[in-house]
Amino acid sequence: TLKEKSNLRVLIDINTATVPALKSLPGISEKDAYSIIEHRKKNKGFKKIEEMRAAGISKEKFEEIKGLITALELKPMKGMP
Repeated sequence: TLKEKSNLRVLIDINTATVPALKSLPGISEKDAYSIIEHRKKNKGFKKIEEMRAAGISKEKFEEIKGLITALELKPMKGMP
C-alpha cells in the first residue's frame, strides 16, 4: 500500500494542535491534551518541544512522542500586534 511505501511523516505542531490531534499521540490522554493547551495559552506558545515537560508531561511520555511533534513559531495574524 501507499502507506507502507511512504516515508512521509507529519509532525504535530504543539502550538496549534487541537485536543483530538494531541490525543492522537501515544500516551497522551484528554487530561494531558488540555494541560498542554492551557500551558500554551498561559505562556503564549511553546518555543521548543522540551517545554512540554513544564505542561505536566512525564519524561517517559515526552521521550515517546518527541519525534512526532514540533513547536513552530507562533506569528501574529496580519493586522494584529
